[in-house]
Amino acid sequence: MVYAILSIGILGFIVWSHLYRWPHLFLDNHNPRRMLAEFELLTLRQRRIGLILLLAIVMTSQQEKDSSGSSEALCKTSFDFTSFYQNYKFIDPRWLEWFIGFTEGDGAILESKGRLSFVIGQKDVGVLYHIQEVLGFGMVNVFPDREYGRYAVWDSNHIALLIHLFNGNLVLPKRIDQLKVWLAVYNSKRGNIPIIPLQNAVKLSLNSAWICGFSDAECCFNIHITKRPAQKLGFRIKPRFLIVQQFSKECLEEIRVLFNTGQVLLKSGSGQYYTYTTDSFKGLAIILDYFNKFPLKTTKQHSFKRWSEIYNFMVKGEHLTKEGFNKIQELAKEVNKHPFKNSGLLSNEEV
Repeated sequence: MVYAILSIGILGFIVWSHLYRWPHLFLDNHNPRRMLAEFELLTLRQRRIGLILLLAIVMTSQQEKDSSGSSEALCKTSFDFTSFYQNYKFIDPRWLEWFIGFTEGDGAILESKGRLSFVIGQKDVGVLYHIQEVLGFGMVNVFPDREYGRYAVWDSNHIALLIHLFNGNLVLPKRIDQLKVWLAVYNSKRGNIPIIPLQNAVKLSLNSAWICGFSDAECCFNIHITKRPAQKLGFRIKPRFLIVQQFSKECLEEIRVLFNTGQVLLKSGSGQYYTYTTDSFKGLAIILDYFNKFPLKTTKQHSFKRWSEIYNFMVKGEHLTKEGFNKIQELAKEVNKHPFKNSGLLSNEEV
């Protein structure tokens, strides 16, 4: 871009010095015949240099357009982890996007009497140990009698790191409000370097892993098989994808728009729980592509694999054969099957 501008400057000087007729040719003449007559008065050298100048301007304009397009392609999401990296260490930004989505679905940003804490509760204990390992702090407690695990952070230094991570990178309004409380308490404590609140919500995109993390917390893959005498084998098979969330209709609507399929409905008598659901066979293709690009990290990945196998069987028409239908029935039993796994030693110390 610098070279292009420099070239235009040099050529412009030459034209201005020797081709004073060119500006008048285009600016002072609106009559085509007169413009042609003026053009014929120019020498061959004047014509060539003038045309080179015009070509340089056109090429520069195209470069600016291409550069703008490339910048837009690189800025599909507005997550910014600069502050987190400056205060801690580098972690794959795709993982951080996933973690934030998972947090907004299943996490708790808590404050009690000036004490800040962060908690994620899950039946899938394996993913809690995974979070602990990647972040390098926090502790995991497992409650076998309840088939439940909990990842928790209480250390003030580690809470500060989470503030740097979440600040300006949250999507749900309720989570942004919870972070405001954290920031107010943290900034009020003597000795803490104040952190400027960044309150704008992130714009969701299919080029980030946030929806994957949110789905790991809140989604459900389902195979619905019902009797339909009109069908070849007497049954109808419908793969379905659902996300359930309380007080988050706008977010689910945004996901629906991105996937370009499905609908968002209020669950009756559920206390403001909304469900995004889709069973459109054609519409599920984009969902399949997204989770192939951003694999789930909980045991839901196992459900997704079986679910996608069934989808692919149906694409090939194998569900219309008795053998294919029997395979789908067996695979359907494993969809949404989330066994509780105590996949690591109990940890009772802050890392």
